[in-house]
Amino acid sequence: MLKFDFNKSAKALLLMAMCAGTNVANAQNPYLPLWEFIPDGEPYVFDDPDVPGKKRVYIYGSHDNLINYYCGRDQVVWSAPVDDLTNWRYDGVIFESKTDAKGKKLNADGTGDVLYAPDVTMVKDANGKKVMVDPDTNEPLVKISPVALNEGETGFVQRIREYYEAHKGGHLKGKEIYLLRNESRKGIGFFEASGFYPDFILWVNEGQKQRVIFIDPKGIRNLQGLEHPKIQLFKTLKEEVEPTLNDPDISLDSYIISNTPYREIHLWGERPKFLENHVLFDYDEEYVKTLFE
Repeated sequence: MLKFDFNKSAKALLLMAMCAGTNVANAQNPYLPLWEFIPDGEPYVFDDPDVPGKKRVYIYGSHDNLINYYCGRDQVVWSAPVDDLTNWRYDGVIFESKTDAKGKKLNADGTGDVLYAPDVTMVKDANGKKVMVDPDTNEPLVKISPVALNEGETGFVQRIREYYEAHKGGHLKGKEIYLLRNESRKGIGFFEASGFYPDFILWVNEGQKQRVIFIDPKGIRNLQGLEHPKIQLFKTLKEEVEPTLNDPDISLDSYIISNTPYREIHLWGERPKFLENHVLFDYDEEYVKTLFE
């Protein structure tokens, strides 16, 4: 089973993997992941802004993310194509109750009020046309979060998908595979001074065994050598983080997928030296195989 999740779920899902050994396939919630809590979701079907002529179902409701209260201070949305209700996407926070209609803070400290069972309505103008932008600012009323994948990230995701399809009946059979997008500044970060947030987390479950791999497709010319902390993250995870988990069934790892050609950084060492330091090259057709080994 291969699942893609390109939102800020990475942190919660990873903590589940590290701390609880949770098998997501046995989730009680039939459609949202275990870390999300929208207990009174209301479904609405609207046009799919990305696929003309198609429809998506959107879930709106209370966001139970507070410890001392029911509900929460923001409203989040999940959606899926009407013809594939297994393919849910996190569309982000669409509303926070921090100010009133005049822009005045509701609370002196800037926090919002708790939203109890919030809902949504479609706004139309006098001619019955759907209103898609704010009439005062001309800003779109519908925004996508997080931002779309760039070309390199899209290529990486496609390579993972193709590899899975080619090997799901072979050595990947029986494994649960999740590819998570690690949101910058909000996901899982390393090295406080530089704030390194690898773009993706590949999570592979096989029975009780779980392997969590942080992956960052990037140019590395400016890193100035294989000893850079971002490249050496795999050692930090293995030597400093993994032992604190006290669970032999959980393995942590990391790789850099370089879009900088080897010829431009060949002075750093021979090709085997790059592999030894978990640097792979995106033009190498075999690099995805290395990630799953």
